[in-house]
Amino acid sequence: MVLDFLTDLKNSRGNTVRTRNARLAAVQTFFRYVAGREPSLAPLCSPVLAIPAKKALRPVLGYLTEQELGHVLAQVDRSARHGERDFVLLSVLYDTGALIQELLDLQPSDFHLDTPPFVRLRGKGRRERLCPAQLVRKFLITNGHRLDGQEPLVQNGRGTRLGRHGARYILLKYLRQAAGTIPSLGRPTISPHRLRHYAGFRTIPVKRVRVAEVPFNAGVQHFRSCRRPA
Repeated sequence: MVLDFLTDLKNSRGNTVRTRNARLAAVQTFFRYVAGREPSLAPLCSPVLAIPAKKALRPVLGYLTEQELGHVLAQVDRSARHGERDFVLLSVLYDTGALIQELLDLQPSDFHLDTPPFVRLRGKGRRERLCPAQLVRKFLITNGHRLDGQEPLVQNGRGTRLGRHGARYILLKYLRQAAGTIPSLGRPTISPHRLRHYAGFRTIPVKRVRVAEVPFNAGVQHFRSCRRPA
């Protein structure tokens, strides 16, 4: 019955291998619980627990080219009400390779604006790293932020912290505009995380950065973290 259910997921519902494996894991968790509570039923549960997960192909790591990213930034009207905010949001994502939540958690006090300018990012595992940062001083002064302020750097229209969905909406808005000239920007896989991928690899052809340095550029500890979203 379980095998029929897994086959139906693929044939009738069109689910992917990853979805099939997730459903199987949930079913096996239940049968593992039953076998633990009622040892007499263990022989009935063992065939279900022996069903293996299928291996799924992992997509190749993607990123925006320099031309594509420059065209997206060119769509931002910096004279509009939130134009400078949107430009800083996309630029800092590009410059630092930050996770979107790392960027949304930033405060003006996290930036060092003297030469050379940098920002202190706090990532997963409570790890901190320093990354180059440009264009922030003008944004802070224009919006009346103190350089040592503790309020969110990127705010929504109500003056509170911009959310992840809001940041994604901003990126997709400019992608739709840019796709009119560069159709490749209309692909559905582009997200704020894609800018993070670009930060790790953009210096390789220019400065001949060693492959071992890619994780440092992307703010991860091991190269295997660069193979899929971290």
